[in-house]
Amino acid sequence: MEQALIPNTPITNGGISLETLPEVLTQNQELTSRAIAAMQAIILPSDLSALDVISGDGVESQVNDLRSRAKQAIDMNKERRMPITRKMDEIKSMFTAAENAIDTEAKRLVTWSNAWAAEKHLRVKKAQEESAAKVALENAKVDFAFRIQQDMDRIYTGALAVTLEFISKDFYKQGTQAELVAFMQTITTDRYPLIEFNVQPINPPALPVEELNQIFYKTYNETLPLLSNAYTEKIKQEAERYTALIPGRVAELATIAADASAAEAAAARIQEEQNSIAQSIVLESAQNIEAFEAKANTEKLGNSFAEAAIAPTVEQTKGTVHKQKYAPKSHKEILPIIQWWITNQMSLMTVDDALKKFSFMFTAANKELNKGTVIEGVPTEDDFSTRAMKMK
Repeated sequence: MEQALIPNTPITNGGISLETLPEVLTQNQELTSRAIAAMQAIILPSDLSALDVISGDGVESQVNDLRSRAKQAIDMNKERRMPITRKMDEIKSMFTAAENAIDTEAKRLVTWSNAWAAEKHLRVKKAQEESAAKVALENAKVDFAFRIQQDMDRIYTGALAVTLEFISKDFYKQGTQAELVAFMQTITTDRYPLIEFNVQPINPPALPVEELNQIFYKTYNETLPLLSNAYTEKIKQEAERYTALIPGRVAELATIAADASAAEAAAARIQEEQNSIAQSIVLESAQNIEAFEAKANTEKLGNSFAEAAIAPTVEQTKGTVHKQKYAPKSHKEILPIIQWWITNQMSLMTVDDALKKFSFMFTAANKELNKGTVIEGVPTEDDFSTRAMKMK
């Protein structure tokens, strides 16, 4: 078959071969030039509203004759070139068939590669989700421990505030230097013990009870000594502070004994002192919470690094491009795409470009329009088409 398509081989249809192509092309071009010259020679009136019917029909008769001859010229050109162009199409089809055969198999391979890339993406996504779930679980443990520490600090802060208030009241109840000195011996954790920590944090639902208990007791046992030692140190500091206040308090008591009005000033001073103590407790609590939170954040960061350090078991092949695309499965799901395009894209186009883009819609709408279905809000106009016919 390939030998039959050699250009010098005659083509059935009057003995025409591809060698005759230049001659046929010249003949067609000459006929085209004569036809165009004949059509361009006629003068067509531009102001149709001023044209009388007789003159207009006369021009129309000439136009129809030229249109008829133009069609004949086109048919003659086609008849002369068809045997050649048909053979050229056959030659082209042989080349494209060979290319398409390769392309078909290549597409099969591409389809498999794309499917494999999609499968690996699912595995990567699953691995990422599992990794994120592991990190979230570990972070939930950290948060649970942090809440335990928060609750313990809240109990500690409240207990310390009550204790320091008791110590202050007891100190200022003493009426003599001897009583004050004797009272100093009682400012100990034996008389002002730290209350028991009754902690009941909210349990995260993701963790089993056994693990929650392990975290609870571990955190409780690690935090309790820290707060107990801080409490003991605070009581010791208060004892030292009040010891230093004894001379001033003795003088203040003497002033109150000599001048009853001095008691009011002393009471104001004591109240200010107690307010200062309360503020220091709030500050200490904030510092404790900040330290606990910093520790929790460090542990969370460690969880993220630990999971990130695990090498992924699945990686995409180099050169793989991952994009997303919309995949509507119903007419309802297509509508938002159309609405989005109209809102965001159509306004960037000219009216002519939009008309071309939606030509298939206009074709369907115009067909129904001529059946009587009118779309409200869209202007219409008359449209005429004519066929070349010789006037009688």
